[in-house]
Amino acid sequence: AWNFGNGQTANVNDLSSQTAVFTSNATVQLIASEGACGDTMTIFIGISNCGCTDPAALNFDPAAQVNDGSCFYPIPTVEVPNVFTPDGSGANDVFFLTTTNASNVEMTIFNRWGNIMYSGSGANPTWDGKVNGTMAQEGVYFVQYKVSALKGEGIEGHGFLHLILK
Repeated sequence: AWNFGNGQTANVNDLSSQTAVFTSNATVQLIASEGACGDTMTIFIGISNCGCTDPAALNFDPAAQVNDGSCFYPIPTVEVPNVFTPDGSGANDVFFLTTTNASNVEMTIFNRWGNIMYSGSGANPTWDGKVNGTMAQEGVYFVQYKVSALKGEGIEGHGFLHLILK
């Protein structure tokens, strides 16, 4: 005699397997007997809510107790300005990328001949327009970037920027 602790019971006269569906914790009881001999066994069935347990994920489930591997994360975004004026005015004096959902940014700036003018990485690398302590020449520069996601795939890209000296 089976009592599944969830409202389901079964009485069988053979060793056939029994199946029950549990949506909450339950205690299952089996009473096995033959003639005057019998025994009772109980077992606790604990149900854990599965889902995404990472708060950084878009589909975070605060009720989940077990991570089921279903988490998905936001893709980073990047805005690349196309002009900056490192003239010491306090406005627009450094070049930087505006990112979201990024854990790391790698940025390299090249002149028109392919020489590296700046290379930096971190949460928010910035270029002040100087190369080895000397202000770079006014002109068009090429920017290459690689943005790492909080988790999952990052993005890569490039663009042009105009360095304007006033």
